[in-house]
Amino acid sequence: MKKKMLIAVVVGTLTSGIVSPIIGYAATNEFVTKESQTETLVTEEEQLSEEETVDTSEEETTISSETEASTETTEKESTTTTESSEIEETTTETSNETTESSTTEGTTSSEEPKKEVVTPKEPVKEVAPIISEIEQPNTEVSTSEITVVKNQSTEEFIESIGDKAREVGQEYNLYASVMIAQAILETGSGTSKLSQSPNYNLFGIKGSYKGQSANFYTNEDNGKGQLYTIQASFRKYPSYKESFEDYAELLTNEKEGNGRFYKGVLKNQAKDYKEATKFLTGRYATDTQYDQKLNKLIETYDLTFFDKKLEKQGSIQAVYHDVKEKDTIDNLLTEYKITKEELLAWNKTIKEADLLKQSKLVVGQEKVTSYPIRNIKTKQESRFIVPLKEGYVISSSFGDRGAEHHNGIDLAVPENTLIYASSKGKVTAKGFDSSAGNYVILEHENGLKTSYFHMNRVVVSLNQTVEMGEMIGFVGSTGNSTGAHLHFAINTELWSGYMNPANYLNFK
Repeated sequence: MKKKMLIAVVVGTLTSGIVSPIIGYAATNEFVTKESQTETLVTEEEQLSEEETVDTSEEETTISSETEASTETTEKESTTTTESSEIEETTTETSNETTESSTTEGTTSSEEPKKEVVTPKEPVKEVAPIISEIEQPNTEVSTSEITVVKNQSTEEFIESIGDKAREVGQEYNLYASVMIAQAILETGSGTSKLSQSPNYNLFGIKGSYKGQSANFYTNEDNGKGQLYTIQASFRKYPSYKESFEDYAELLTNEKEGNGRFYKGVLKNQAKDYKEATKFLTGRYATDTQYDQKLNKLIETYDLTFFDKKLEKQGSIQAVYHDVKEKDTIDNLLTEYKITKEELLAWNKTIKEADLLKQSKLVVGQEKVTSYPIRNIKTKQESRFIVPLKEGYVISSSFGDRGAEHHNGIDLAVPENTLIYASSKGKVTAKGFDSSAGNYVILEHENGLKTSYFHMNRVVVSLNQTVEMGEMIGFVGSTGNSTGAHLHFAINTELWSGYMNPANYLNFK
């Protein structure tokens, strides 16, 4: 028999794939071999048998895109024509599996998957298979009732990407809340392989990033709810920040990205996040409930917090002195270069005769810059300051440091430099640890904690309440330390849940 060639136009559009006016067609060539023809073409005997029972034409028993009509004939007709429709390979079971896909679908690293070739009845419009469905992870979004089950893993994922999204959102005029919700939905709260180290791809963007890519099998949608599987290269990023930046460039860059196509998602075009998610539905995602799912995630996890710009605030903070047995008024005036009138004014609720009977006195005032930090679990916000005055040098940043992960930021200063409470709080832990040395951990009003390690001396007591800017100890080099410095950390739990302080405070 003669070879026949079928060229099927297939389109890489996804439930979360973007429809774009700038990317061309994708095409697949499928050759029908002699062996497949013997399976799909009807023998002469079958044709004769068919003519005795049903009046059909020879054209209905050959390979044709019109084989769908055979389902309306008798059971014997369908028996003779179902083999000829094998070229479409889309069974009832497959169609059931491909319904209601809301986010990145079915990428696996298993053996060679079966491919499905679909012949569309009419030409398809241009699409951009630059963003693809990959790895259908477990998400906490119900597709039927659009409900969200709040969980700790998602909250931790938000903490890890929230401030990066805020920074990129401010720079590119995008809603950070929408980007975070998309990342949650696309990656299953960071559980997909593509989103994890060393790939850090939060949005399933295809191609390569500065020459780096990772290969995954992925399911593509032909625009009719039918999936076919391909292996594709996806961009590999050094961190989540680059993933956000690249995605923002894709949405806003009118020359190289899809800026004009996605113009309606910008903050100056969409009055709120709901308008932005509505605009994305049908453009970025084919899922008709896409905006509802994003909105529910934004509401449940209060993600609009990340749409706000971090505003630094100058305030006047008191400078405290811990009263010692040998202290005198004159000594305090000389040490802090203040007048007696100033000392009495700052401590106006205390009689002059009782000044030295207090545990601490206000001996000065200074202007400090504080920043808001929110506990994503309690949704409460408190203001924090850098725990040292000027003169420090960042000797080690937060993040991976060789084979270990550094859970805070090291500020190198001379020994016995004063350490101040970063925010008002209660001393929830203090003591000595072989690694942390002399340490203090404060719990603040919004539930967050700050940790101060390697101190030379601690001057606060367990369960004591301290004010923002109140002195709590002196810099040292105790524990596992190579020199005088303060290891400062912000954490959600005692000894765990560390956050990067540089995302919240302006270290000079």
